[in-house]
Amino acid sequence: MSFKIKAKYFFRKHTLFRAGVYALVFFLAVGVSVFLANWGAPAPLVVDMNPAVGEPGDILTIRGKYFADKDTSSYVEIGGNRITSSLYLSWQDDTIKIVLPPNIEDGLVYVCTKNGCSEPRMFANKQTIPVPAPQNPQVTNPLVYSLSDTQCSVGDIITLNGSNFGELRGESEVLFPTSEMTEKRQPIMIACSVSDKDYQYWSATEVQVRVPDGAVSGVISVKTNKGTSAGYPLEIVSRAGEKKFNNKLTYVLSINADVSDAVFEKNALITLFIPKPVADSRQRDITISVSEPEPTMKDFMNTVVHQLELNSKNEKKTVLESYVLSVWGVQTTINEWNVSNYSKLTITLYSEYLKSDAVTPSDNKAIQNVAASIIKNEKNPWIKARLLYDYILNNFTVLAHTRASDADVLDLLKTKEGDAYDYAVVYTSLLRAAEIPAVTKAGILVDSTLKTRNHWWCEFYIEDIGWVPADPAMGDGYVFGTFVSTESSANDHFGTIDSRHIAFSHGLNSIKPAYSKSKKIHREKTWALMSIWEESSVDTFEYSSFWSDVMVTGVY
Repeated sequence: MSFKIKAKYFFRKHTLFRAGVYALVFFLAVGVSVFLANWGAPAPLVVDMNPAVGEPGDILTIRGKYFADKDTSSYVEIGGNRITSSLYLSWQDDTIKIVLPPNIEDGLVYVCTKNGCSEPRMFANKQTIPVPAPQNPQVTNPLVYSLSDTQCSVGDIITLNGSNFGELRGESEVLFPTSEMTEKRQPIMIACSVSDKDYQYWSATEVQVRVPDGAVSGVISVKTNKGTSAGYPLEIVSRAGEKKFNNKLTYVLSINADVSDAVFEKNALITLFIPKPVADSRQRDITISVSEPEPTMKDFMNTVVHQLELNSKNEKKTVLESYVLSVWGVQTTINEWNVSNYSKLTITLYSEYLKSDAVTPSDNKAIQNVAASIIKNEKNPWIKARLLYDYILNNFTVLAHTRASDADVLDLLKTKEGDAYDYAVVYTSLLRAAEIPAVTKAGILVDSTLKTRNHWWCEFYIEDIGWVPADPAMGDGYVFGTFVSTESSANDHFGTIDSRHIAFSHGLNSIKPAYSKSKKIHREKTWALMSIWEESSVDTFEYSSFWSDVMVTGVY
């Protein structure tokens, strides 16, 4: 006898069997109906909450949608504590009323059901604030209400709408998250850069900024001297690739300069411009820990200015500057076929990095001819930059020593050998000749024994990515101290840089002189590219000066 026939027989002959079948069908029907009723049901939505500021015993009314009927999985949470069942006066699909408990605390309010939790609302305990704080634009924190775009790329301009930003920017900042995390897994924030022209417009209710080099998706905020706004979400996208920061090192750097043996008519007034480390996406949190004597100006065109007065030939004066800063390594990953040409905004903002200057002979005919012969008809900026880089490595030999300070960098094209300075300046010149915004970075290398050496490398700009590092000298096998040359050196130093490169210049720093008829001293091939290092008064006939190398006095 088949199973089907047996089942029919039992169904006809046995009452209990029939009852069990009916019960099973009933429960299945109820289960399916409940599932269909709840499948796809939305999470609770809170539209209004009153009062937002209350005290124990008050009735809190929450209005919204999708609260459904209260069951064991439904609850209201305030300040991290669930409201006990005895305090609910009513629970309907669109309205919930509860009595605030004696131990009510400030915090976020959530309505939760089996379908999820609502977006939070803020509640404050009236007993902890005698009166509601009035909104005073002069004393309250900045608030961000909205962004013009919630999805953009590095270099795009976005508008922040809100209040309490301040009529003038002053020391205020817009902060963006980076890929680096703190020990508590919170993103390390980076401010928009003044030197990179990120700040476009600032008022009390509206701020326009360029998304800074190094920013990633997350929440952005406005920081003023009154406080920091709550974060506002922003998605950073780039088809061209990504830039990551790694291997942070914090340095303590010291610089000494001595002035003596002055010969003068009345007295000698000598001005020293002490370079400061460059503040950018990979060099942050720069502070002056020691400055002796008290400087005339703590920050003038990225230098600390000391004006020293000597009253006798035997008098000697010493200046000491000590800096603390954090330096990150950078690694870029590029999808070269998605790299786009430069926007009109980028060309306008970085026009100075497309021209020749006192350091960069990009308009030299030989440079232009070499660049044209290498890139030919190539239009992609990333591919052009790599072709020029490979040309230098394949055709020139890097010297272990630094050539004379007055040696012509164009000798590299003739003799086929040069030092790290020649490599960096020629590569920057070729990039600019190929219509790629580029700068020569001047600074120091720090090896694992904390020895330093003056060094020069490059950065070039890629749309949607930002500034990309390249060190052609190290890519060609330049060795210093514990740095070693490897078979992969070429790739290790194109688009990548370690945290042992510390920059004091982002291109040429054209210092403005203090006096029109003063005597000025320029120092070639050193750890900062500046037009003026020293300036002396007209009636100072001569003097001696000695600058120490940059010394690392601590690292952690």
